[in-house]
Amino acid sequence: LLPQMSDLIELIQGVNPDVKIKSIITQAPSLPSQVDRILEAKAACESFELPALETFTYMRNVYDDADEAGASVFEHKANKSGLDIKAIAEIEQIIAEFIL
Repeated sequence: LLPQMSDLIELIQGVNPDVKIKSIITQAPSLPSQVDRILEAKAACESFELPALETFTYMRNVYDDADEAGASVFEHKANKSGLDIKAIAEIEQIIAEFIL
């Protein structure tokens, strides 16, 4: 899939040379012992000239649950205690990276 994305990006850059292209790692494992998998995924993206955001999302049920409910993590109550603060923080960090 990455080679095809690289071809698509070349096509887009031909039309809009100022476009900014980024990739994002989603559903990352949360175990500290798995950090190498995240770094390898980022390196794979960057090897196809798809710079990865520093921020990534961990594997969280709330992303699927919110999607199925037609909501965002900002709206969906993940459990009885309310919103998933960690998921909200991840999305806010992603937004901040795109804005900067």
